[in-house]
Amino acid sequence: MHILLIHQYYCPPGGWGNDRSRDFARHWAQQGHRVTVLTTQAYFPPDQRSPQLICKKIEGCTVLALPVAYEQSMRFHRRIWAFVSFFFRGIKLGMRLPNSEAKPDLIYASSTPPTVGWMGRLLARWHTCPWFFEVVDVWPQVPIGMGIIKNRLLQSLLHALTEPLYRSARKTFALSDGMREQILARNISHRFAHNSTRNFLPDRVSVIMNGTSAEHFRPAEESGPPLRLVYIGAVGRANGLHLLAAAARNVLAKRPDVVFEIRGWGSHWGALQAETADLPGFVCLPPVPKEELPAWLSGAAVGVCVFAPFPVLEANSANKFYDYMASGLPVVLNYGGWQARVLDENGCGLWAPQNDPQAFCKALLQLIDLPDLRREMGNAARLWATTHADRQHLAQQTLDEMQEVLRNG
Repeated sequence: MHILLIHQYYCPPGGWGNDRSRDFARHWAQQGHRVTVLTTQAYFPPDQRSPQLICKKIEGCTVLALPVAYEQSMRFHRRIWAFVSFFFRGIKLGMRLPNSEAKPDLIYASSTPPTVGWMGRLLARWHTCPWFFEVVDVWPQVPIGMGIIKNRLLQSLLHALTEPLYRSARKTFALSDGMREQILARNISHRFAHNSTRNFLPDRVSVIMNGTSAEHFRPAEESGPPLRLVYIGAVGRANGLHLLAAAARNVLAKRPDVVFEIRGWGSHWGALQAETADLPGFVCLPPVPKEELPAWLSGAAVGVCVFAPFPVLEANSANKFYDYMASGLPVVLNYGGWQARVLDENGCGLWAPQNDPQAFCKALLQLIDLPDLRREMGNAARLWATTHADRQHLAQQTLDEMQEVLRNG
């Protein structure tokens, strides 16, 4: 079977970012399928980028990478241009795949941005094949829930542009239970029950968690002093790192023997550095390739996940949550939702409700002060990651579900 995987932010070896699509593509190729990845060079290492189309084999897959730049720190209009550019250039390339690539048997489109979903839908029509929709962030619910899009007419327009994707995809894969609930909350099954396409019944949305490459992360003894509390990932408006900076200031006043290490990037990176310049126990570090993260996380004491206090963000399925757990780190959240339930039910960490900075600080201090609790929760976290969130299993589950849909017609 030939699978065309579309993902604007494919992360190759040596790049930094979410490598889920790479892990899935590699696993599908190892199962004997032909995989073509249509992407951009945005997350390629700088020395591997080109002003021309890159066509190369990576881990058994053919990767077609267009020279479309993207960074989270870009201004709004530049990010929109990156989405539009990849959409039109990707459509053109996807319609005329290189001679060595046969017509795809199915298309797997991973969004954000939602324009990738439209690429999947249109290319599926062109190639007369089914397509599957992976939802990494639920649009437009997230920007609406964050107050970014306030105009009611624009909200209705964005919903009108997004809902046909759910109706036309043979199946939608959400990265968390919360995302699935957000999709179903639009009452699409009721609204479009009269459509001949039999759309949008709840069983057409499956949950396939973001996951982690559990075999690459190995728990290790804490390397302190100082005790390391770590954060990895984006530093943008949604991530709310100013809340972590405020909590760190309070924690360090009580426990100056610990250090908060932040390794990330994004539009609020400079502001975070300026805000914490007078805080020696708060260290801002640049991102590293995903292959180097296991070594950096090794020996840390606690993994921290923070988001800005918007209820819609509690459905997130961020990489860091899984990578911490695979590294045997207890996790602390400053929000509730499905991840908080995982921590409670499996004894993997602690959490605080949104807009409760005192409870967040209390959770951090509790794990700092109780090494036996850290060790117990870290062991439970590793067990959960290996049994529930390993990417090889998740990639096979996705493949099995797609093949079952195809068999059933």
